[in-house]
Amino acid sequence: MPSPEDDVPILDFSSSSSSDLSLAEKLHRCCTSSGFFYATGIANVLDDALRVREKCSEFFSLPLETKMRSFSLKKGYIPRNGAENAVRKPEFHEKFSCGRLTGSYRPEDPYYDPERSLFFDCKNLFPSEEEVAGFERAYSSLYKSMEEFSEHLLKLFALSLNLRDDELEYFVERSRKHVTNLVALQYDVSEARRTKTEKEKKKKKDDDDEHDEDDEDDDDLLVRPHTDPTDFTCLFFDEDDGPNGFQILTEEGRWIDVPSVSNAMLVNVGDVLMAWTNGEYKSSRHRVVLRDSMSNDKRMSLVWFHCPNYDALIDSRDVTARKKKSSSSNAPPKYAPFLCKDRSHFQQTERTKLGLKDRQLTSDLDSSVRGLDVENNSHQM
Repeated sequence: MPSPEDDVPILDFSSSSSSDLSLAEKLHRCCTSSGFFYATGIANVLDDALRVREKCSEFFSLPLETKMRSFSLKKGYIPRNGAENAVRKPEFHEKFSCGRLTGSYRPEDPYYDPERSLFFDCKNLFPSEEEVAGFERAYSSLYKSMEEFSEHLLKLFALSLNLRDDELEYFVERSRKHVTNLVALQYDVSEARRTKTEKEKKKKKDDDDEHDEDDEDDDDLLVRPHTDPTDFTCLFFDEDDGPNGFQILTEEGRWIDVPSVSNAMLVNVGDVLMAWTNGEYKSSRHRVVLRDSMSNDKRMSLVWFHCPNYDALIDSRDVTARKKKSSSSNAPPKYAPFLCKDRSHFQQTERTKLGLKDRQLTSDLDSSVRGLDVENNSHQM
């Protein structure tokens, strides 16, 4: 049986370039199997992430009244129970989210028109210097570092997918105006434990009582099984607990623990890249299990949810046409073309109003609900 280290390999980016064929081949193996890998050799990124963790810890410890000065449903602070979330139980987590940085784009460009986009209808709302000194500076520095890493990774994706030499900027060109969010999530582990214990006490042992087995299992989760509506996602974990409780569902149907790796960032393929590669790269379901071994009452994760331009057309046929000749060139398309914005987390808010399920929660087999099947019309919610 494969070990967790086999399912989540470690890739060293310390001396790589966008033309590093050896690294691209390793990347291909990761993305076609579990879709997860650890990135090492990125000291500047990890240093920036550590500073953000420190500033976020300081921010989350502030009184709620102070934190609410930075409240925003998209680009700022969201308290516990501050918004609906089908993946992360809103009663157990609070978060801070940051989008594209001011000064990184030209507001007069029609692409950024707030009236036309779900992504630019509000600005980042950072806490003031008086509230947390250096917060915006630290957050912005990590955001910029991740933009640089992302461009490097996108070029490696193109190389790993055997795109022609003149097409190695394919993914980069469609991410020049990316709509990526950098999110700090703090989970209240102690509150989740108390809630679970209270529910267990209330459960009746009578065999005649009806209860949903899924609900029972749900009490053991901090984060429900889901996939990401991104092209790729990067995660930084707590230094003490690491990925404790973070699990991946393998193709064989096994939930495996993500191993702990020091000085590393976890990266996974999202639904957008899976559709873009016609299923060649895997967007695997993952979850976070509530465990007694979690050493802290609070658990913080930093997450880089990378998304291409919101108007990027995700069409596997376009990618296939730009490849060097291969046996996969004639494979029929599995997914209907769609615009990147139509699979975003922000778009799900609109879907929820219409009573439509969250695609992140559905199984890989239920592609029709995830909106990636050929029967769906393109450019629809």
